[in-house]
Amino acid sequence: PPRSTLSNSSAASDVYKRQMIYLCHTKYLQQQIINEFPEAAKLWGRSNYPCLLNKLATAAECCHTKQSPCEYKRSLCDYELAKRKVLASPLRILNYDYFLTECNFVGNLSGHDLIICDEADTIENILSSFISLRLPYKFMRSLGIGMPKYKTPTEKNGLSDWINWAGVSKKKVVRQITDYQSMLRSCTTESEQVELTKKINRLNSFVTSLSMFIEYVDETWLFMVDNNGSYTFKPTWITEGLANQYFWRHGNRFVLMSATPPPVHVLSKLLGLSVKDIEYIHVPSSFDPSRRKVVLCNDAANMTYKTFDREIPKLVRLIKKIMAAHPTEKGVIHTTSYKVADYLINHIETDRFITHTGDNKHDVIDMFMRTNKPAVLVSPSADRGLSLDYDKCRFIIWAKAPYLSLSDKMVKSRLYGSGQYGRDWYKFNMLQTVIQGVGRGNRHADDYCTAYICDKQIIKAITSNVTKIPVYFRESLVIA
Repeated sequence: PPRSTLSNSSAASDVYKRQMIYLCHTKYLQQQIINEFPEAAKLWGRSNYPCLLNKLATAAECCHTKQSPCEYKRSLCDYELAKRKVLASPLRILNYDYFLTECNFVGNLSGHDLIICDEADTIENILSSFISLRLPYKFMRSLGIGMPKYKTPTEKNGLSDWINWAGVSKKKVVRQITDYQSMLRSCTTESEQVELTKKINRLNSFVTSLSMFIEYVDETWLFMVDNNGSYTFKPTWITEGLANQYFWRHGNRFVLMSATPPPVHVLSKLLGLSVKDIEYIHVPSSFDPSRRKVVLCNDAANMTYKTFDREIPKLVRLIKKIMAAHPTEKGVIHTTSYKVADYLINHIETDRFITHTGDNKHDVIDMFMRTNKPAVLVSPSADRGLSLDYDKCRFIIWAKAPYLSLSDKMVKSRLYGSGQYGRDWYKFNMLQTVIQGVGRGNRHADDYCTAYICDKQIIKAITSNVTKIPVYFRESLVIA
């Protein structure tokens, strides 16, 4: 658990007198850690701090330069004060995005002896997003930058044409930044200052992405075009070189914490590591397995693409049965897609269902958490980041295996182009999501929640890989 790990690590920091970093995803989690460990110090991204010189700006639009210094920079700037507090603290609470940006482009937070990574199973996605090159159509058009002659990298000269294009584009963007900086020095209004600074920041970020692309792109990177004509390049896998350059070199030792770690050979592939550099430590759960049962339903439906229409009525009957067994308790149904969610809502007559769209998810979940009625949240996207302790949730249903979509070029490339690594990654990614979703309703040792696996595809993946899933999850399994 994060609390005990952080406590032990904090003690180690006192012994060795070395500074350490705790990484998590959100400001909410950063504040949660600070509440439990007030001796720690947190730092958010610059856009979360106001600019004292320009009321329309944040610290992200800071215009301080040697030629035009800000009078508040050294003494009153909220961001600078928070950063100094963090740099003076032995225990620093940061989020991943800020850590990557600060370490790779500023350097003040690089070189720690110990870095603790919460939700470590998501590091690969964060790194991939950080490294990828995105070319939004409207943005490129606004810069007056056209595309190379050979747009598909797999064409003859295609990849080299893109690399040459990136070099030429980088020089053009640098010139544009210089022009904006000249305009910034002569602008007279606060609003103009903010807008110019935002443009400069975005262009500087784009130059950085182009530089990474030029240095690291190869034939294994994926090239994607969306419906708006925007292009994206991203690595199929994070290589050892990429991982070392942008993550591992910033610390001496790392503790990767996750309730759903993949098998070690998959983890090494995801994070550009050698298997021999990874030590797995399984920490037993302090929660009684009898209070967190995971029921593998004997009458589960077989929810594949081919059998969907035939099997979903069977799923409806099973869910009705489970809901009838919990008439006065709140629950969650993980549907994986809006298609399944809509079918259940339209074919199960009940006033207990609460569901959401992409636009009102936060408000609907908040309403679900506050209601005292035996509501059932039907959602395709509530498997992470949700804490439904005690009476907020007493049962959870997995309606369909949350396999990643094969329409995604990255998923398809890994699954069919990377041998056993790709097949194992695809399968265990699904199981990770299932385990995360099951954990939404059991948050404390004295809490209880029963989960029901209602898709034979999930049950098959669990039973055929039972020795490779976390021990704490394995010991909660029940067949009924």
